[in-house]
Amino acid sequence: MEQEEFPIAINLSVFTESNSKTRRSLMKVVILAGGFGTRISEETHLKPKPMIEIGDKPILWHIMKLYSSYGFNEFIICLGYKSHVIKEYFSNYFLNNSDVTFNFENEPLENLARDGQFMEFKHTGFWQPMDTLKDKLYLQEIWESQKSPWKNWDQ
Repeated sequence: MEQEEFPIAINLSVFTESNSKTRRSLMKVVILAGGFGTRISEETHLKPKPMIEIGDKPILWHIMKLYSSYGFNEFIICLGYKSHVIKEYFSNYFLNNSDVTFNFENEPLENLARDGQFMEFKHTGFWQPMDTLKDKLYLQEIWESQKSPWKNWDQ
């Protein structure tokens, strides 16, 4: 199985209408998206776990959209297994929907740690893992009911 050593940084200003220079707009969200997804192998034999769809969008899109709704629009996505699928999806998504900048770095996590840039955030809202096909089907059911607690954006 393929494993890559570098993360990808993505600016998601396409997700929000405002680009104000608040403290949040200066912070980057680090998403670990490099695992094999073995507990949900029914889906991950074709694509990486972050690309499993809820509705018609990958779970990674939902996570990024949620952060973006709070003003966090820059993401470092640490890729591994089938990373090309994630790169292709977001390359095509952004090329069709916005201006896009891809920045490939070899050591972004080490740099963030060295510079003391990691921050802790206590989450008190909706949380549901997606480790198994049962979890995926549950999230899909919530999404289709149009009552998904994580959706707090208009479009």
